[in-house]
Order: sequence, then structure tokens, then C-alpha cells
Amino acid sequence: MCPQNTFACSSLPYAWSMAYGSSRRRDVVRSAKSLVNPDFVRAVGRTAANWSFTAAVPVPVVAAESLVDEACEIRLEVGSGQFGETPLPDLVALCLLVAQAKPAVSFEFGTFTGLGTLHIALNAPMGIVHTLDLQEVERTSLPGLEWETSIEQSTVGSIYLAHDEVSVRVQQHWGDSRQFDTSILSGKVDFIFIDAAHSYEYVKSDTAKAIEMGAPGATIVWHDYSRACPDVQRVVAEQVPKYAPITIAGTSIVLMRLP
Repeated sequence: MCPQNTFACSSLPYAWSMAYGSSRRRDVVRSAKSLVNPDFVRAVGRTAANWSFTAAVPVPVVAAESLVDEACEIRLEVGSGQFGETPLPDLVALCLLVAQAKPAVSFEFGTFTGLGTLHIALNAPMGIVHTLDLQEVERTSLPGLEWETSIEQSTVGSIYLAHDEVSVRVQQHWGDSRQFDTSILSGKVDFIFIDAAHSYEYVKSDTAKAIEMGAPGATIVWHDYSRACPDVQRVVAEQVPKYAPITIAGTSIVLMRLP
């Protein structure tokens, strides 16, 4: 068993860097309407209308620098710019975490364009990356997935598939993450990135499966830990008593390490 990790942290409450109702946020939404997939943007708007903005944030904030315990280089490539991709500050934090963890085996819930997949693989150059996303028939038939139904199936994994050095180390899984069988990876995964459907049911299930797959000392990371995604916050809050998750200042990244 690995000793429980401890972190130097601030006592300041986490503050999402862009308030949902800010003019900047509205500008982003207006700009997004010009994208080639307006149905995707409309789905985001319908989902946002049902979001609650009262979720408590009970985890401490740390600077990214406090998580770096040795000098390291990260590999970073700019994404396609598609709406919904991991923004640059979060991508940098993800790369740092992977580079520090040096995982032999990683797992990602939610492939989307494959930007996260690519950067996990780039920063764990000797590691295998498993990534999971919906099949096309599931994307259009499962209830409660308006956001996901607007994603073109052809975009899933397209970024990592364009990099031969990476794609040979990626194993793409297909299916509803709630039904994913973790038995073949139980206790074997060193780094897990949770960035699939953001409803409470999915995030809770993905988190439970991440813990099942996690090796001793594994790092589990959630994306979109923000007021805009209270169900992610709710699931993370449930981990506080046992695993002491932390969030990285200036990002929507939160992580915990298994003992």
C-alpha cells in the first residue's frame, strides 16, 4: 500500500474563473453559435437551463506548482478548437499530472475528439491508454444525453488517431460507461481521467469504476469541476471523507490519489 499523499494547499475557496452570467461567458456562447454544429450549441443551452448554481465546493485549492515534485517537461499540442474540448489551462494541468504520475496504464472516460487521450499518451510515452466513448447507436438512443447526441461520431478520437506514435498505444473501448466491465483492469490502472457525461448518475458510476480499476497510489482526475457542473462537484464532495480530493487553482481540474 502506498502512503496517503498530502498537499500544501490554500484556505481560499475555489472560484471558477469565468462566472456563468458574465459578459465574457455570453460572448463565448454567442461566438459558439457560429460553429459548424449549431445543434451542439443548442443542446448545451438546454442543459445549462437545468443546471443548479448553488453547489458547495468543499475541497481545498492548490497551485499547480505545488504538485510538481521534480523537474519535468510536458508535451502540449493545441486542440482543434471544437466547442467542448478541454481548455488550455486545464490541458496544461492534465499534462503536468500525467508527467508526474508516469503511468504505465491510463484510462479515460469520455474520448470526445481525443485531445485528452493524445495528451495523456504524449506525457506517458511508455504507457498504454484506454479510452471509452459511446457507440453511435447509444449516442442517439440513451435518454438524458442531449449534449452527447450532438457530437458527430466521426470526431470521436480523431485527434489521437492522427498521431501514429500515439494511436498504436491507445485502446479504444465503446459502450455506455455504466455498463463497462472493469474486471480485466481491476487494480491495474495508474491514472484515470473522468470526462464523460456529467450527470450525477454517470459521474458517480464512472468514479466508482475508476476506484475499482485504480492501482495503489493511482491518480484519479475529474474535468469540469465547476459551478456549471454541480453533479461533478457533488460526486467529488462524496469522496472528501475518505480520499481528500483537491482542485488546481485557475482550472476546472480536481484530483485525488488512492492510498
